[in-house]
Amino acid sequence: MVYLLPIAMITITIALYTVGNQIIISPSMLFMIPFSFSAVWLTFNIARWDVVLNTNTFCVIIGGCLSYLLGILLATPEIKRRRLRIKVVYLFKKHSEEDIISDGFLWVVAIIEIAILFLCLRAIRVLVHRYGYYGDLSYEIYRFRNLGQYTSESTSLGQGLEWLYNFNIASGFVWVYTVAHRLVNKTKLSIPLIICIVVSLLTGLIRGGRQSAVQIIVAGLVYFFIFFFAKYQSRKIPLKTILKILVIVILMAVSFQSVGTLLGRTVKADFMQYIAVYFCGGIRNLNEWLKSSHKLPEIFGKQTFANLYPYLGRKIGRSEWIYVMDLPYLKGNGLNSGNIYTTFYAFIYDFGYIGAFIMPLIMGFVSEVSYKKSRRAKPESEKNISLSIILYGYIAYLLVFSFFSNKFYEGIVKQSFLKNVIIWILLSIVLNQLKEKRITNFKRVSFRQKNHISDAVIRR
Repeated sequence: MVYLLPIAMITITIALYTVGNQIIISPSMLFMIPFSFSAVWLTFNIARWDVVLNTNTFCVIIGGCLSYLLGILLATPEIKRRRLRIKVVYLFKKHSEEDIISDGFLWVVAIIEIAILFLCLRAIRVLVHRYGYYGDLSYEIYRFRNLGQYTSESTSLGQGLEWLYNFNIASGFVWVYTVAHRLVNKTKLSIPLIICIVVSLLTGLIRGGRQSAVQIIVAGLVYFFIFFFAKYQSRKIPLKTILKILVIVILMAVSFQSVGTLLGRTVKADFMQYIAVYFCGGIRNLNEWLKSSHKLPEIFGKQTFANLYPYLGRKIGRSEWIYVMDLPYLKGNGLNSGNIYTTFYAFIYDFGYIGAFIMPLIMGFVSEVSYKKSRRAKPESEKNISLSIILYGYIAYLLVFSFFSNKFYEGIVKQSFLKNVIIWILLSIVLNQLKEKRITNFKRVSFRQKNHISDAVIRR
């Protein structure tokens, strides 16, 4: 059964890509490829953990993936109608100085972000000192993470500073969006733009986790592909581009353990064991957990919406809502397999086996709607950012790491996501106001008139 799972997953993925005419950044591919890779990697670790895959685990994963794909299918049909095309003068046209975010503005933002980073670091150290933890920066960051993840203590930096922290994170998506746009348009990158991205990535690490930093990087790759496919109207990616992306992915994988060490995490395992836990430990642990029956929690969606309940509990005084996620560490053959269980664990934990059908269905529908909107978006320039593209880049990471844990609902159903959206909207308004040339009027032209599209009226 353990060998049948990757065969089934790969077969479904190849069928989607070829027969279904999917592209690499579509929700189906972002979900299926990592899950297939995880299933394949598990076969190389059968002896390590003495893995015997159960039939119910196989059915949950295959059935859950098919349910997710059904959700995508339900979002795909559209009413056929004459669509209107708007001629946009700046889309993938060589940038002029008026179309590019100025270095002066980026330097100001970079200085602000650096100041925010240091303020957040200071607040984190003050908080852990309050609990009696003193040490170097790595140790205190590690303790801060443990307080937030393994206890019910509040690790809020304060309302104002939390907004500033979210600004650094949310703006990181905008800056990698800008870099992707420039790379596709073959426009020179600037030093302050790179600094803004680096600071955003560092901000994502200071709470002891790597999720925010990895999410920004994944989003940047998705933005690049969206712009690339839009410009060249092709599914084919140059070999040179593929190799560059592979280098980025390999560097991320190789540095993953090292970054964890810098954040105070000490793991008594060699590199291969460490990678095995992250790449395929989720399927192995889900398999072990499903061997016994479990009582459904009294709180609706306790594990699925675990990032929302503690926040609301503190706001409205519901102490029973202030809890930590139930993610016990497991071992196999005396070796650690971590506390990751794939996205299906939370659904079954909260709703039983029916949850492994309903919740992926919703995921598929929402992600496909977001994807469709991002592909239709036509930003005039890098100053006129597309919120739909930004949002899909955010969602892309949640789909890619579904083999790891319940990233989708953890990342969407929480108050910090709402903050991100507000910050993206405000940044889009500010950047739009920086444009020296604006399109203030246009004429819509139907596809039947595409031969005369150059007659569209565009006034300043």
